[in-house]
Amino acid sequence: MSETVSVRLDKKALDEIEALSKEFKSDRSEAVRRALDRGLDALRLERVLASLREGKISKGRAAELLGVSIYEILDLVEEHDIPYGYSAEDLHADLRRLGRRR
Repeated sequence: MSETVSVRLDKKALDEIEALSKEFKSDRSEAVRRALDRGLDALRLERVLASLREGKISKGRAAELLGVSIYEILDLVEEHDIPYGYSAEDLHADLRRLGRRR
């Protein structure tokens, strides 16, 4: 179900919307909806990546929230330089433990 929302736009934003509506060959409402969808997607990505970086959510949960695969999240983690949660110190500790098992 859709609802109507009124928004006041400055001249610059309105000019952008007009240009988009001409480019999309649509009305201003469609141009606003498309721009808003893109903006919301970008904000969702920012929020999820911030939560991931802060360790508040897992990579699996991030994939769910963004509606992408775990492989796509791993690509985003690498692309945005987010630590994997397994540090060099963790590796050295694991290697020491494995060395003791011999």
